[in-house]
Amino acid sequence: MNCVLEFPSVVYLPYLKTLYLSLVAFTNDGSTQKLLSGCPVLEELTLVDCEWLNLKNITISSPTLKRLTIDDLPYFGPPDGHKGCKINIYTSNLICLKYTGYPSNDIFVCDVSSLVKAYISVPVPYEKQKEVASHVVNLLKGLSNVVFLNVSDHTIESLVFAGNMLANLPVFKNLTHLELTMEIRKTTFEALMQFLNCCPNLQSLYFSEGFNHDVCLVENDLILSPLPKCISSCLKMLTFKNFHGDDSEICFLKCVLQHASVCKKLNISSCENLFGDPNRQKEVKKASQTILKGSKSCVVTFS
Repeated sequence: MNCVLEFPSVVYLPYLKTLYLSLVAFTNDGSTQKLLSGCPVLEELTLVDCEWLNLKNITISSPTLKRLTIDDLPYFGPPDGHKGCKINIYTSNLICLKYTGYPSNDIFVCDVSSLVKAYISVPVPYEKQKEVASHVVNLLKGLSNVVFLNVSDHTIESLVFAGNMLANLPVFKNLTHLELTMEIRKTTFEALMQFLNCCPNLQSLYFSEGFNHDVCLVENDLILSPLPKCISSCLKMLTFKNFHGDDSEICFLKCVLQHASVCKKLNISSCENLFGDPNRQKEVKKASQTILKGSKSCVVTFS
């Protein structure tokens, strides 16, 4: 059960730079802002499993805040029983934003031109696919200036259900590093290609968990034609972990190397279950050699 904080008439914490709140229930928007306005030098705010269920609007506003983490409380009630709330973030000097949680809340990030890093992980419940897609698009719209973006597979997957809302995605003109934290699945791959079209200056692409086995790609696949422009014009480094040596993985990596004119380095790390199977290791090593044929100047490392 969350606890309700009762604030005094005046809140003033003049030296507080780091604030961590867990399992706290906010009773009204005013209480949130009263707390933040009483912390004139606050630089880091973390909200874990805090409760917004009875509120329609929350404002997080602080000109000194540099790091904001929101780990939202899961909702276990009926699908139509919780509408969430609108969370408005006004933090002009924010450098790092981390958001994880059930996407019932609609988050609007405003005036964050200083933002450098963002970490976003949002699950996609089957019964709320379109609603989640709308919320993810609204969240991403506020991250257009980010330089480093770390997103989960489910966050990208939600864009599959965005439909016409994809037109509202911004151009991430400053984004140079994109990191994908979960396996890319069949339902996600096409959405990822569409998202990459919004990243015209991407230099580094990092697959931390590789592809799921349900991804099926072949040479000259329409889903790879045309490749996003960032791959052909500015991608300098690609890291692909959890490599199984599957045909789809090889097809994708070969295609990237054939078209990535400025790519200097491709890092491939095999999946852990290969280490106990020397024969399979040899097969994967041999399969990976076909990837090298697509490269003229790129250095390919395999581990």
